[in-house]
Amino acid sequence: MLTPRRLFPALLAALAASTILGSAGCTTSSWESSYVGTRDDAAGKQLTRANTPVRIRVVTWDRVQRTLGELKTQANVSDIHPDDWTQAQKDEVKVKLLRGLQVTTDPARVEILGRSDFRTTDSVRPETDEGAAQLSTFARKIGADTVMYSSRPLGKADKIVREPVSVETINDPFLNRRDGDLPGWYSQRSFAWVPVRIQAEEIGFVAFFLRTR
Repeated sequence: MLTPRRLFPALLAALAASTILGSAGCTTSSWESSYVGTRDDAAGKQLTRANTPVRIRVVTWDRVQRTLGELKTQANVSDIHPDDWTQAQKDEVKVKLLRGLQVTTDPARVEILGRSDFRTTDSVRPETDEGAAQLSTFARKIGADTVMYSSRPLGKADKIVREPVSVETINDPFLNRRDGDLPGWYSQRSFAWVPVRIQAEEIGFVAFFLRTR
């Protein structure tokens, strides 16, 4: 995962998102575990109120990747590191990125907080109620009010799930008191959850978190 930077982080993170798809985390949401922020100061952790609506919009994968590819090429051919570009150059790149994300708000009023990119076989699609609630919760946590995301199928991948298996336990012999000293046996059946490897559809996601002033 990339280290957050203060000077020109949003655009560098955006370029990285065109080539990096990290694995989803297991202890937090995939959006949070793969998140790369543009700042690490207290202001960047300003929360959005719980009742504030978060606008979630989907952008086509091809459009996002084409935009990121153009920005990456621009950075590669420059003899000056992007961190040292003039403010006018940085603003130009920001405008291109927001245009590629189909954000029509005045760029001067939009702050790019960061981005998430990951691949997963879990059901986290933002177009579902559960997926939208999960994404909105994280967006509010980092102070975002808008999320622009893109996704594409990556084919089948291995996934470990836990399935119940019936288990019969045979216990040691005991004295069958009804028949005197004759030994007896007893068994009991229970269920155990065991890991099973299956094939599942893997989806790649890239999301940009924005705050509108």
